[in-house]
Amino acid sequence: FVIGLPQSYRFEYNEPTVSASILQNLGLSLEFYALYWVVFDTVTLLIFTTAATLIFWRKSDDSVALLGSFTLLAFGATSSHIGYPEFSRTLPWSWLTHDVTLLGTALPAVYLYLFPDGRFVPHWTRWLALIWAVLMLVRIVVPAYSSLLGLGPSALSAGTLLLRDGSGVLAQVYRYRRASTALQRQQTKWVVFGIVVTYLGVVLQLFTSVSPPPSASNVFYWLLFVVPLFYIPRILLAVCIGLALLRYRLWDIDFVINRSLVYGGLTLILAAIFGGSLIVISNSFQNLEGAPLVAVAVSAAIFGTMFQPARRNLQRFVDQRFYNIRIDYQKVPPPASVSVAEPAGITRVLHQERFGAYQGLEFIARGGMAEVYKSVHPTLGVPVAIKVLPAHLADDPEFRKRFHREGEVVSLLHHPNIVRMFSFGEENATHYMVMEWLSGKDLGRLLQEVGRLPLAQALPVIRDVAGALDYAHAQGLVHRDIKPSNVLLDCRSKERESGDKSPPSSFVMGDLSCRAVLTDFGIAKIRGAHTRMTRTGMLGTFDYIAPEQIQAAANVDGRADVYSFGIMVYEILTGELPFKHNKLGALLIAHLSQPPPDPRGWMPELSNDVVRALDRALAKSPEDRYPTAGQFAAALAQGETPLSAQELTAG
Repeated sequence: FVIGLPQSYRFEYNEPTVSASILQNLGLSLEFYALYWVVFDTVTLLIFTTAATLIFWRKSDDSVALLGSFTLLAFGATSSHIGYPEFSRTLPWSWLTHDVTLLGTALPAVYLYLFPDGRFVPHWTRWLALIWAVLMLVRIVVPAYSSLLGLGPSALSAGTLLLRDGSGVLAQVYRYRRASTALQRQQTKWVVFGIVVTYLGVVLQLFTSVSPPPSASNVFYWLLFVVPLFYIPRILLAVCIGLALLRYRLWDIDFVINRSLVYGGLTLILAAIFGGSLIVISNSFQNLEGAPLVAVAVSAAIFGTMFQPARRNLQRFVDQRFYNIRIDYQKVPPPASVSVAEPAGITRVLHQERFGAYQGLEFIARGGMAEVYKSVHPTLGVPVAIKVLPAHLADDPEFRKRFHREGEVVSLLHHPNIVRMFSFGEENATHYMVMEWLSGKDLGRLLQEVGRLPLAQALPVIRDVAGALDYAHAQGLVHRDIKPSNVLLDCRSKERESGDKSPPSSFVMGDLSCRAVLTDFGIAKIRGAHTRMTRTGMLGTFDYIAPEQIQAAANVDGRADVYSFGIMVYEILTGELPFKHNKLGALLIAHLSQPPPDPRGWMPELSNDVVRALDRALAKSPEDRYPTAGQFAAALAQGETPLSAQELTAG
């Protein structure tokens, strides 16, 4: 290819598809035109070569990967000028280019029979591979039989091409459904996605081939759309194969397909609407001066007005139909959580020194759902926290419902690791809850400060939360929003603890006696009850949400909390979330299908018992998880002893 670059340049210079006069009238030279083609050729083959080299370097011990590397090189060559018979015949080594083109044409189909594990699946593909090998030998000996391998413009060539590539895709579909592991399915998705995009490019090329040849009126369209349309899908195929063989970001393909369906469908729908409105308006006002300009302006306005609604509706359709995502994550979320040093006058009790029987209100903080004040219980004499729903949220029935729901739920629970509710209700149009005062920070803030906790230090917290969850589940409640910020660490000095009326501490952190307390039951589900809270933020936090919550399953039970609890424990032990994406759609798809990464990537000393416990807690199907949070905590405790240096070295 490199040696043939000068010939490639001269070929396009001497036999341009666009006439020299048209190019000159537009201020473009033949030199620019020839260089334009050569640059596309060079970039395309460079990407194919880079992908092939990376695969060869990283997977040199994998015969399937090596065959894929060679296939990429051969197919990349056929995607350049070398694959053009008109050009290759002008080269002094045309026999070599013919053979490279032959390999680049036949190898991809054979490779699809073997990818990704090197086995012929289904078994009959081995006979097809033998047929292509025989035909390739025949083609080398008798070049006139090019059409037998799908080379050339004849009907036989087109039929052979369809049989060859179609059988490869069908083999991959069969393998995907019958023989592949979860990891292999992701590899198949990347490769088939690249093939589909490439063939869509071919189809679009067929449409452009029947359009008028390049002229002064459409030469820029031809250069900027038709020419790249030949190269870009093939480049994308090389990238897809490279990602599949290197197993890099395999699980991102689900989100890529999701968005491709949405924006591909959106493009077709809006293009049809734009074209239809353009034709109708032009015909309706054809006698009006400037009618074409008016038609374009009105059509563009319709296009702009419909874009966002059409995108949202199509996204919702794709999510529900193809991914079983039933929650509408595109809705505007509630106000973000904030902290302020001084009250901002949002609630009706903000500046009062007295609220009901509670005196000496001390403002503590304001979050997304409530303002918090500290006071003293009038009869028990213990510190209390008063949560007040801000007035701007109290006007929203859904927020009021969530706020009072939390009061109702927590008032029924009596457990040392669940926040205690003294009273709740409405007074002077102010919605409030009075709960026990918890003196420590929340677990989320602690993790922000220290990064992660060793298992031995984390286990007491895990046991406390597990006990709270199992108790709540036994009472018929599902929390549905387990996350570090909803676990408060109530810590006291040992001297203060001796005369304290609060529940006893369960572990020591430094010089303090502490217990972990589960809070925020605002979206808890009562067994047998039907809730219609569907607003974003009232479905649980997406970083920790269980797959069945995403699918809005009617029978969500305590195992959904076990999943969220598993996410939280993973974060406690590693300092990282198992699933992290900037796009909410990608995050939800990851919860539905992607296995968690090995936590030993961040904490190599974690034992196999801990890894297995996390994997089971984060199983996608509730039936595969631990039935209770306590069983999960017990499984983690079995792996409390970290791996030794010798074991790490041996592993």
